[in-house]
Amino acid sequence: MSTTIPGISKVDLLRRIEQSHRALRSALEALPRERFTEKLRTGWSLNENIAHLAAWPTLCTAEAVAAHAATYPSRRDEYGPWFRGWLDLGASVSGADYARANNLRARFTLPSASSPRTLLELTRWLRS
Repeated sequence: MSTTIPGISKVDLLRRIEQSHRALRSALEALPRERFTEKLRTGWSLNENIAHLAAWPTLCTAEAVAAHAATYPSRRDEYGPWFRGWLDLGASVSGADYARANNLRARFTLPSASSPRTLLELTRWLRS
């Protein structure tokens, strides 16, 4: 299975992700503090959205380890360096860290019909 997007090299994809991260960080740093407690249409504050997003790597890495239990860690060296590192990170997640992240996910998971519409909603809110 390939982890590449047709027409976009890994280098270009990582560059785009880095540019997007820098742009979002700049936009967030420019906001007055009181904007972080305002509620979005979803009912969550920006602080709550950020906490939810911050929990994602903990959940994703730990769940990747569980999904690859048949081949990781027994065949660890057969994975590419990036994904091997991702799995290694997941293997280091403590049960308590996973539980905290999962509690955040459960708290902020909405029924799909009312879920946020991606970063577009956040972008519009930042511009308001």
